[in-house]
Amino acid sequence: MCKLLGATHKQIVSQNYKELESWKDSGLLTAAQLAMSTNSVIRESVQFNTTFGTEVSLDLHFAPFLSGNEIHLLAMAHDISDVLNAEKELLKLNDELESRVQTRTSELQESEAFNRDIISTMQDGLMLSTDWELKFANPAFLNMLGYTLDETVGRNIQEFLL
Repeated sequence: MCKLLGATHKQIVSQNYKELESWKDSGLLTAAQLAMSTNSVIRESVQFNTTFGTEVSLDLHFAPFLSGNEIHLLAMAHDISDVLNAEKELLKLNDELESRVQTRTSELQESEAFNRDIISTMQDGLMLSTDWELKFANPAFLNMLGYTLDETVGRNIQEFLL
């Protein structure tokens, strides 16, 4: 804990949390007072600058306890800096991936429009079927058959070739 807060053990234990500006500014004092007044464990995640000038990201649990006739406050802290940094990196990577997906989607839409234009304006007849069922036919193929697209799609291609 001393290394995390950037202080010696003596410096830390000589502090009164009720008087620390860093606790007041970060909301830790309010959470600690709530734990004491309700006699319940309170959890608080904060990023703040300690009294000793160190920036920390902590997940804290405040637990009041009775010793003799006095109520004391136990503060248990877990450094969450790595977790927060990983979350930031993940959000950054997610944004980059989203940008790549949008770019690639746009490229694919342009390519599809280009290919559709070629197929619909070419003079050669073109059709696509699966298991003899007509799935697509370009205008040139439909003109050869004398049918519309609605009249042909879904029908057996053998009907048109015989």
